[in-house]
Amino acid sequence: MNELESLINRAVRARLSPRIINGEQSVAIDRNLIPYYGRPNPKEEPYIVKNRAEAGTCAFYAYAAVYVIRKNKRGTTAIIAVRHDEIAVSIITRLLDRISCLNLRITCLYINRGFFSVPVIRRLKAPGIPFVMPVIIHGKKGGARQ
Repeated sequence: MNELESLINRAVRARLSPRIINGEQSVAIDRNLIPYYGRPNPKEEPYIVKNRAEAGTCAFYAYAAVYVIRKNKRGTTAIIAVRHDEIAVSIITRLLDRISCLNLRITCLYINRGFFSVPVIRRLKAPGIPFVMPVIIHGKKGGARQ
């Protein structure tokens, strides 16, 4: 962990309730898109992702966040910028590493459908993290539909 990440982790720990740190929590991971208009400069280009057209554009800034869910309210614990060439399992790994300093025991991890893939499922099953993720059904028969 570099010096900047260490500083960020200390800041996150300082603003969170002691009840959240070192406790059992439900956690959610979400990926969000912010519409981008225009031509990106070389510094922005790696962070512009393509997606289906929405709000008059198919280019977006993407970020992923981890939320602790407590009493039906969510508290943001970490946010990362997502690069256009980054795969879902890499995003999940980075976010879980970012909150590892909090010593949370995850009772259930809720993930949106954008992360549905075999590598993500394997990554979460390896350490035994219980998770809920919608299944994307492809095709007319067999597979998940069956």
